Amino acid sequence: MIRVSFRQGMLFGFAVIVLLLGGATLQSWLVVERLVEQSRRGSEQAIQLTASIQELAERSVDIERSARQYLVLDDPLFRQRFDEHLAQSLSLVDRLEGLAAEPLSPLLGGWRMVAGALRTGLEQRIDKNELTPILARLVELNVLLKQAGQRWIEAQNSRLLDKLEASRLKLGGQIVLALGGALLVALAMGWWLVRPVRQLEQAIGRLGASRFSEAVVVDGPADLRQLGRRLDWLRQRLAELET
Repeated sequence: MIRVSFRQGMLFGFAVIVLLLGGATLQSWLVVERLVEQSRRGSEQAIQLTASIQELAERSVDIERSARQYLVLDDPLFRQRFDEHLAQSLSLVDRLEGLAAEPLSPLLGGWRMVAGALRTGLEQRIDKNELTPILARLVELNVLLKQAGQRWIEAQNSRLLDKLEASRLKLGGQIVLALGGALLVALAMGWWLVRPVRQLEQAIGRLGASRFSEAVVVDGPADLRQLGRRLDWLRQRLAELET
């Protein structure tokens, strides 16, 4: 038989309760930390996405201005500015593709195609009237990119809220289970400790009433069972004295 003392039993019970409640608390903290980290990354990504799309629209205005100036004035300086603005814009397109925002990928591919057509048009010195539809398409793509970026940010926020709701329900269930387990452990410990104390109380009452015929039997912790055996020894000695 396992000999567990009163102190060991109490320590074990408290340890189990602490583990149950502490485990639920730790799980809640980890979930909150994970959601906060996801929210932080999503916010940073959304800021980068919005800033890059806005900057791309500004660069597109510079591209259009330098392209028109080059076609009108035929100055190599404006062609150099056009190439610089286009290179910066393509760098922004690469950055947007690196953000892995799926709705933007087809639009970014279209932007590259329009930019390539615009460069080819300048190299072939096309007429300004032929350049206008290409530039209009570039502006249209910028508007579509802005709208797609907003939809992507809203979808990210919606997914985060869904995860938050699912985590809230899961954590609620875990906390209820932890509290229920702690309550069961507390009730079991109370029954395990209170029952032998009552048996001792009843045995002492019988001894005080000179009822020595019934043996003293105490269950529970090892030290309380040992106390019960000492009381039974006292019962036997008192019975002998009375005889």
